[in-house]
Amino acid sequence: MSVLGVAAMALAAVAAFSGRPTVDEDPPPPGAPTVPAWVVDREESHRAVAAVCAPEAADVGITTSLEGAGGFGKSTLATLVCSDRRVRRRFRGRVYTVTVGRDVRGRAAIAAKVAEATVFITGDTTAFDDPDRAGDHLWRLLSRRPRTLLVLDDVWEPDQLAPFLRGGRNCVRLVTTRVPAVLPPGSARVRVDEMSPAQAWAVPR
Repeated sequence: MSVLGVAAMALAAVAAFSGRPTVDEDPPPPGAPTVPAWVVDREESHRAVAAVCAPEAADVGITTSLEGAGGFGKSTLATLVCSDRRVRRRFRGRVYTVTVGRDVRGRAAIAAKVAEATVFITGDTTAFDDPDRAGDHLWRLLSRRPRTLLVLDDVWEPDQLAPFLRGGRNCVRLVTTRVPAVLPPGSARVRVDEMSPAQAWAVPR
């Protein structure tokens, strides 16, 4: 057996002993989302794609200038980003969307959401009651994996986002929120407000 073969067997044995899946055993990443025919491409989508594909990218936020405003297309814009060929190529299909939502409140609920994301991405079912420990565990798993884009959709509170920001080299986070204050300092921000008249007229009727 080759040296590479022996090394692979050793890694598999360590993974089996620890009870954690190897990268090769991860659930297959979801396919590219389908963009509805009525969606109009906006300049903001190109800026968001450039932000998540930048070599130094870490945290990118799709937000609005008016706190609390909904219906401007932040989640739709995130779908455009996830389906973009440059993004699919950059992350080799390892693009995952986790919807948070306003009702995920309290430490136990946030920890459960982190665990849900962990299972979705890695297949690891280890659960924690504490969101910080859950976030650390997800970080350790992501740090062993190839470049990944994690889309955190509809975030309302800093506590919901914090466990997902605890590290994870090779992981870029794209956050959609109507509360700009939840975004970490230094994050790249793409503001999405009302469509221009030209964009509105371009929507199929």
